[in-house]
Amino acid sequence: MKPTRFALVADTHIACRTEGNAALYPQRLARVVAAINQERVDFVLHAGDLTDNGTEEDVALAQKLLQPLQAPLMLVGGNHDFGGKLVAGRNDNVTAERIALFEKALGPSFFAERFGGVRILGINASLLGSGLPHEERQWTFLAHELGRSPNPPTILLSHYPPFVDSADEPADDYWNMDPAPRARLLALLRAAEVRAVFSGHLHRPVLHHLGGIALVSAPSVSFGLPIGQPQGWTLATITSDGLVDVAHRYIAD
Repeated sequence: MKPTRFALVADTHIACRTEGNAALYPQRLARVVAAINQERVDFVLHAGDLTDNGTEEDVALAQKLLQPLQAPLMLVGGNHDFGGKLVAGRNDNVTAERIALFEKALGPSFFAERFGGVRILGINASLLGSGLPHEERQWTFLAHELGRSPNPPTILLSHYPPFVDSADEPADDYWNMDPAPRARLLALLRAAEVRAVFSGHLHRPVLHHLGGIALVSAPSVSFGLPIGQPQGWTLATITSDGLVDVAHRYIAD
């Protein structure tokens, strides 16, 4: 297979409101789009939190800002787009209604696509552990896609990273996948020899390796965390022998 180059962006948090730093987010995304176009990548992945509130107006503005991309775009949603993972006592959990609104505007919240010799699986990470009907459909989809033999070189796109520091870390109310669905997902990925998991949500670059899987979290386009972490995006390459290489690109206001 020939090398495949693609861009990973995350956490654009586009909003029509202009208070605070929100007015800067569209400008930052426009600079990232221009930089990606200069790289002439094969495709672009967006790892979620496309918008800040998931409203129709925010989605329309985000789509307008992404329209100049010269490479095909695939995206998954994040907790700001259709609600976060199920956490007792929180009022911003994922709901079927919000997923339906997202899918009406932007397409399926989990999917499989092929570009060249690479298969891209996108998942709705907020569903994991939710108990919503969509969750079981997503597990069935993953088992079907990852159960093929032989599997093509495959990468997974998710908003939440499986973990922040280690595969056996406890659940966190916000930052990671819960242990039970995390273990189930990682078992499927290992069995299928998935090459990499690409995610966002952390608003900072993180790289781990678990067996033969690279776990890559991208810097945020909108704002970095902790405050002071630079904004940016990630240029990724899958080499001809299936290895994953990443280089983070940063932007300045």
